[in-house]
Amino acid sequence: MIPTKEEAIRLHRELWDWLYHHPLKGKEDWPKWVWNDGDLDAYNRCFLCDYVGSCCPVNWVTTTDCMSKRSYYHRWSKAKTPKTRKKYAKLIRDLPEVSNAKRG
Repeated sequence: MIPTKEEAIRLHRELWDWLYHHPLKGKEDWPKWVWNDGDLDAYNRCFLCDYVGSCCPVNWVTTTDCMSKRSYYHRWSKAKTPKTRKKYAKLIRDLPEVSNAKRG
């Protein structure tokens, strides 16, 4: 099922809020995934990817997408301390939405 934009962003924020509060965990550890006895699944473990594939509904601020080495996601994935992982999880959780006028 492809989520609506609102559902994708809500679930994205829920996942990243959990990661903010559990800085030693990875995305795959979220209790709501099907493999952790939850009922959710998403391509790339990302609800935003499920929503649109190549046109993300959030603004990654420092780059055009999450896969760039300049992205908050890349920085979170490479962070070595809980403090730094919390910092980037919060930034990712709170990314601003892209307005429909800016979508391509």
